[in-house]
Amino acid sequence: MIVDAFHQWAATADAAAATSGVPDDLWAAADVIEAQPTLGAALIDSSHTPDQRTQVVESIFAGALAAPGLALVGQAAALEWPDPAALVAALRRMAVRETWRLAEAAGVADEVHGQVAQVADTVLGQPRLELILNGAGVPAEQRRGVVQDLCGGLAPLARQVAGYAVVDDGRGFVDALEDWLDEASDIRGHQRVRATFAQAPDASQARRLAAELERIYGRPVDVEIHLDPAVIGGGRLKIGDDVIDGSVSARLEQARRDLVRQA
Repeated sequence: MIVDAFHQWAATADAAAATSGVPDDLWAAADVIEAQPTLGAALIDSSHTPDQRTQVVESIFAGALAAPGLALVGQAAALEWPDPAALVAALRRMAVRETWRLAEAAGVADEVHGQVAQVADTVLGQPRLELILNGAGVPAEQRRGVVQDLCGGLAPLARQVAGYAVVDDGRGFVDALEDWLDEASDIRGHQRVRATFAQAPDASQARRLAAELERIYGRPVDVEIHLDPAVIGGGRLKIGDDVIDGSVSARLEQARRDLVRQA
């Protein structure tokens, strides 16, 4: 139900041009709704008509949000959500989606995608930093400051996406970034591929990999190249829920497990 409602909303949103400022307006609206349980309950109350719920949005947010963002929040309130948390999550997901659409419109989607993926890798490589960004008693505003320092040299839209990953909804920082990267590929109708190697493939090898994956999955792919010295030979591909591990280290580990079972 939640997925269907979001896709219905996304289809409407995608019909309009992406507008600067909309992502932050959607995120701000989500923060207000999350902080005010009575408002959240009113906006998902099925005893009120969709028009009535939209009117509640207009009465609360008129003047605080620009017209495009206000319209999107009204559209969300007109749909059916099981609880206020689902509405808040949908608003935040749409904020990220609209950021990716802005990147597409500006012709920088590949650059932003690559930079966000690199931020995820950087944080994964620093356990203490990951702990801080996951919460660890650090206020959200302070964590956003850490992210902005971390992303100082990146494109503005990459910094925006990374900043949105500081959200206390039960996910970790990197998990949120992974979801946002999936969203970027989904908007394009592509399949996201996380490819990990000990050494980066050259351009020709990367093209052949992409072509073969496109043949297998029947649609274009967004291949992210990640480096990990622990991957000895071959490589590891994560494609949705599929993991293809052809590395020597993986085969050695499988052999070790087989020996343990036989002992």
